[in-house]
Amino acid sequence: MKTVLYLDELLLVNFALGAALLLGAGLLAGRSCTGARLLAGSGAAALASLGIPCLLLTNNAAGLGIENLSSVSVDDRAAAAVMIEQLYAKGHRVIGIIGDRPETSRPSQQRLDGCLDALHRLGVPFDFDRQYRLADFSMQGGYAAAEHLLAHCPGLTAIFAMSDLMAVGAIRAIQDHGLRVPQDIAVAGYDGIALGRYTVPRLTTIRQNTTVLAERAADILLRCIEENAPARHETVPFELVEGESI
Repeated sequence: MKTVLYLDELLLVNFALGAALLLGAGLLAGRSCTGARLLAGSGAAALASLGIPCLLLTNNAAGLGIENLSSVSVDDRAAAAVMIEQLYAKGHRVIGIIGDRPETSRPSQQRLDGCLDALHRLGVPFDFDRQYRLADFSMQGGYAAAEHLLAHCPGLTAIFAMSDLMAVGAIRAIQDHGLRVPQDIAVAGYDGIALGRYTVPRLTTIRQNTTVLAERAADILLRCIEENAPARHETVPFELVEGESI
């Protein structure tokens, strides 16, 4: 039997190692699993027609209604809210947000919803047109989005980027404008990739535990393969990692 491990494009960098561990260690290639295929992108619905066990990693698939698709993820909405609350606690009231299109990117929608939940709860106004900037999940995307926010968002004191790569690009853009992070503009990321520990300043981020995610993914897929178990959806804890960037 074949199986599919579906990697959310946001964390493909993080999970290249996790996928290699799952496959190379034989966790997905046991006696009843003769092959595996890694997919990246946003076309999860297409998996329904495959008729084999599939798993969406780092993105919750519970609401997609695909019988053969399991998922392991963190609660993106809750995690984003925690980061906004952290920025608020540091005194920030005009917070720019960098993310992909909410209507086409499920992680972006969940994280944006979490941001808006927290801002509403805290009584902080949010001008979507000025404070939200579209970008792809890359350093280049984060750089361009930060430049736009600096030019079009008066009073900006903080940026929350929906990925660490975006945040790294944003930090560079801010510094290229002669501003300091975090003294002039704070920057927070999301994912917890290793690169964030080596940026200057060290990145404050939401860390997704790749080890736990990979272990749970392997266990769920093995049960689906060997025991014909139904699809399962699990949420694992996230962690707010305090760096030096906010």
